[in-house]
Amino acid sequence: MCEVAGVRAADIGTAHWTLTCHQQTTPGPGGLIDNHTKGTTARPIPVIEPLRPLIAGQLRATRGDPGARPYRDPRRGRISTAVLRDATRWDDVASATA
Repeated sequence: MCEVAGVRAADIGTAHWTLTCHQQTTPGPGGLIDNHTKGTTARPIPVIEPLRPLIAGQLRATRGDPGARPYRDPRRGRISTAVLRDATRWDDVASATA
């Protein structure tokens, strides 16, 4: 979740549909901060076909700004992992597949 929160438009390649994680966004003193990924190295992640139209829509909303964050909180700021978990119902999905 932290790595998805740190994604920027430039991290998403639509030619081969990969998302490259370069950083993660985590809670820190005074608010959200960006850090290296857990493994400290960028890695490509394939984007499955059902997600592609959703991600393409988010990319259009960035209006071509490679540094823009496609995923933002309801007030258009950086999204926290807590908001992202709630929005995706991640805990329900994870427990259903366990």
